[in-house]
Amino acid sequence: MGLIAQKRYMLDTNVFRYKIDTSSQHKMEAKHFWRMALQELMDNEAEIFTPAEVFRELDVQSYTMKPEELTRIEALKKNLVVKPDSTSISAEDLIRRISAYIRSKYKPYLDVINRGVDYPSVSDSRILLSAWEHNCVMVTANIREFMLYLFYFQPMKTGSSTYLPCSISRLILLRMN
Repeated sequence: MGLIAQKRYMLDTNVFRYKIDTSSQHKMEAKHFWRMALQELMDNEAEIFTPAEVFRELDVQSYTMKPEELTRIEALKKNLVVKPDSTSISAEDLIRRISAYIRSKYKPYLDVINRGVDYPSVSDSRILLSAWEHNCVMVTANIREFMLYLFYFQPMKTGSSTYLPCSISRLILLRMN
């Protein structure tokens, strides 16, 4: 998988959990994403990455998983490239601080989306930082923790207009309810 694909997905922990958990109310969205992404991978149109942090989270959660769920996760892992964590603790801290600042400064505007916005946990910061460092589309169901990912891109100028070089397409949300 050494290609530089048109699409680069970075998967959050819940993308695995929703796919394997037969009782999940979001199983259909996860199945749809996996079907699409694996087809794109086979067609050399996409690369699928997971930060090492996701596998640490899954390892911790494995104590409460059923054996068949563990088997399904192992099968999914075969299609992924694991990206090492950033070695910058200060970058993780900065993501959390920037998120807290944006949330406090722009809360009335963020409330308009009726989703709530939180600053990410340390684990989520690592996952988010990995997506940002590797220029990936973040795939998650954690709307509250990752919505601020869109603010981490440098504004670009075209003529007299300034815009963010990303849109909601930088963040694939498995659920919107």
